[in-house]
Amino acid sequence: MMDKNIDFYNQNADLFFNTTFNVDMSQQYLSFLKFLPPKASILDAGCGSGRDSKFFINSGYKLTAFDASEEMVKKASLLCGKNILKMTFNEVNFSEIFDGIWANASLLHLPKEQIKPTIEKLCKALNHKGIFYMSFKYGEFKVTKENGRSFCNMNEAGIKSIINSIPHMQILECTKRKDSRADKETIWLNVITRKDKSMNFVR
Repeated sequence: MMDKNIDFYNQNADLFFNTTFNVDMSQQYLSFLKFLPPKASILDAGCGSGRDSKFFINSGYKLTAFDASEEMVKKASLLCGKNILKMTFNEVNFSEIFDGIWANASLLHLPKEQIKPTIEKLCKALNHKGIFYMSFKYGEFKVTKENGRSFCNMNEAGIKSIINSIPHMQILECTKRKDSRADKETIWLNVITRKDKSMNFVR
């Protein structure tokens, strides 16, 4: 499933870049960054066009970014003026070096059964008190297909069941927001969590 999604982005990189690089994400940025210190280190996990990476760099944050699509990596690197890593979620191997992780509309391409283990893997890259933002298309916790891509939709109950089963992870915010693009009716679930090694949040 994941390979087909990567193929889609490799084959449609220009179209995807042109339709996403100028999307207004200001409210999502504010929700995420209010929990981070100035000049925090951020991992953009599945950076796509590089739109968000560029914003974080221009705002003075220390940025590391990766994407699984070779063509998107090329475009993001050019947009950001920075070397973007070509990497899948399975290849992530960072350990406690980031203050924040930004996974905007990227985890949603994983098969349902891989969502939790991937979140756990990424959480290992977070420092104590690190902040993790993720977003999904809103809907029942199941996989749908659209234009050659697969999406694992998520609702409040689905994400809470996942996060609440991961040690040291706590949901700070879980909100719905309409897509800012006028031609899109998609509702997005925006989730912000925190890693706190001093406590065990498993219910």
